[in-house]
Amino acid sequence: MIGGNLNAMYGIWGSEFMPAIQNGDILLIEDCMKTASVVEKNFSLLKVNGVFERVSGILLGKHELFDDEGTGKEPYEIFYLRYSERQKDHSSLILTVLIRTQCLRCQSGHK
Repeated sequence: MIGGNLNAMYGIWGSEFMPAIQNGDILLIEDCMKTASVVEKNFSLLKVNGVFERVSGILLGKHELFDDEGTGKEPYEIFYLRYSERQKDHSSLILTVLIRTQCLRCQSGHK
Protein backbone atom coordinates (compact mmCIF):
# COMPACT_ATOMS: atom_id res chain seq x y z
CA MET A 1 0.00 0.00 0.00
CA ILE A 2 1.19 3.46 -0.85
CA GLY A 3 -0.53 6.77 -0.42
CA GLY A 4 -1.43 9.85 1.48
CA ASN A 5 -2.52 13.35 0.67
CA LEU A 6 -2.66 13.60 -3.10
CA ASN A 7 -1.50 17.22 -3.20
CA ALA A 8 1.52 16.36 -1.01
CA MET A 9 2.33 13.38 -3.24
CA TYR A 10 2.40 15.66 -6.27
CA GLY A 11 5.04 17.74 -4.50
CA ILE A 12 7.46 14.79 -4.67
CA TRP A 13 6.13 13.11 -7.84
CA GLY A 14 8.99 12.04 -10.09
CA SER A 15 11.63 12.67 -7.44
CA GLU A 16 13.79 10.21 -5.52
CA PHE A 17 11.43 10.69 -2.55
CA MET A 18 8.34 9.35 -4.32
CA PRO A 19 8.15 5.57 -3.97
CA ALA A 20 7.57 3.74 -7.24
CA ILE A 21 4.02 2.53 -7.73
CA GLN A 22 4.31 -1.14 -8.63
CA ASN A 23 1.92 -3.55 -10.33
CA GLY A 24 -0.65 -4.75 -7.81
CA ASP A 25 -0.12 -1.95 -5.28
CA ILE A 26 -3.08 -0.47 -3.43
CA LEU A 27 -3.22 3.32 -3.58
CA LEU A 28 -4.67 5.35 -0.70
CA ILE A 29 -5.48 8.94 -1.62
CA GLU A 30 -7.21 11.80 0.13
CA ASP A 31 -7.15 15.56 -0.09
CA CYS A 32 -8.76 18.63 1.43
CA MET A 33 -10.06 22.05 0.42
CA LYS A 34 -10.06 21.29 -3.30
CA THR A 35 -12.55 22.16 -6.02
CA ALA A 36 -14.10 19.70 -8.45
CA SER A 37 -11.86 20.99 -11.24
CA VAL A 38 -8.67 20.49 -9.19
CA VAL A 39 -9.77 16.99 -8.13
CA GLU A 40 -10.45 16.13 -11.78
CA LYS A 41 -7.00 17.45 -12.79
CA ASN A 42 -5.34 15.43 -10.02
CA PHE A 43 -7.10 12.20 -11.03
CA SER A 44 -6.18 12.91 -14.66
CA LEU A 45 -2.52 13.18 -13.67
CA LEU A 46 -2.73 9.73 -12.09
CA LYS A 47 -4.26 8.42 -15.30
CA VAL A 48 -1.67 9.85 -17.69
CA ASN A 49 1.13 8.55 -15.46
CA GLY A 50 -0.20 5.00 -15.80
CA VAL A 51 -1.17 4.63 -12.16
CA PHE A 52 -4.60 3.13 -12.91
CA GLU A 53 -2.97 0.40 -14.99
CA ARG A 54 -0.56 -0.58 -12.19
CA VAL A 55 -2.63 -0.52 -9.01
CA SER A 56 -5.06 -3.26 -8.08
CA GLY A 57 -7.15 -1.07 -5.80
CA ILE A 58 -7.73 2.50 -4.69
CA LEU A 59 -8.86 3.60 -1.25
CA LEU A 60 -10.38 7.04 -1.69
CA GLY A 61 -10.32 8.90 1.60
CA LYS A 62 -12.27 11.96 2.57
CA HIS A 63 -11.93 15.15 0.61
CA GLU A 64 -12.66 17.52 3.47
CA LEU A 65 -14.26 20.87 2.55
CA PHE A 66 -14.71 19.71 -1.05
CA ASP A 67 -16.28 22.34 -3.37
CA ASP A 68 -18.27 20.67 -6.15
CA GLU A 69 -18.40 24.00 -8.05
CA GLY A 70 -22.10 23.46 -8.72
CA THR A 71 -21.58 20.13 -10.49
CA GLY A 72 -23.35 18.08 -7.83
CA LYS A 73 -20.58 15.47 -8.14
CA GLU A 74 -18.64 13.88 -5.31
CA PRO A 75 -14.91 13.06 -5.66
CA TYR A 76 -15.64 9.35 -6.27
CA GLU A 77 -17.91 10.29 -9.20
CA ILE A 78 -15.16 12.45 -10.69
CA PHE A 79 -12.77 9.54 -10.22
CA TYR A 80 -15.07 7.26 -12.21
CA LEU A 81 -15.13 9.78 -15.06
CA ARG A 82 -11.32 9.63 -15.30
CA TYR A 83 -11.16 5.89 -14.65
CA SER A 84 -13.76 4.97 -17.28
CA GLU A 85 -11.60 6.60 -19.95
CA ARG A 86 -8.70 4.22 -19.27
CA GLN A 87 -7.82 1.10 -21.20
CA LYS A 88 -10.80 -1.22 -21.43
CA ASP A 89 -8.70 -4.39 -20.99
CA HIS A 90 -7.85 -3.61 -17.37
CA SER A 91 -11.09 -4.01 -15.46
CA SER A 92 -10.05 -5.39 -12.09
CA LEU A 93 -9.43 -2.12 -10.23
CA ILE A 94 -11.39 -1.88 -6.98
CA LEU A 95 -12.41 1.52 -5.59
CA THR A 96 -13.42 1.85 -1.96
CA VAL A 97 -14.63 5.14 -0.55
CA LEU A 98 -13.68 5.34 3.11
CA ILE A 99 -16.35 6.49 5.52
CA ARG A 100 -15.72 9.50 7.68
CA THR A 101 -14.45 8.59 11.11
CA GLN A 102 -14.05 10.77 14.14
CA CYS A 103 -12.43 10.18 17.50
CA LEU A 104 -15.14 10.07 20.18
CA ARG A 105 -12.61 10.79 22.92
CA CYS A 106 -11.59 13.93 21.04
CA GLN A 107 -15.21 15.11 20.97
CA SER A 108 -15.53 14.76 24.73
CA GLY A 109 -12.38 16.80 25.35
CA HIS A 110 -10.13 13.83 26.25
CA LYS A 111 -6.75 13.49 24.63
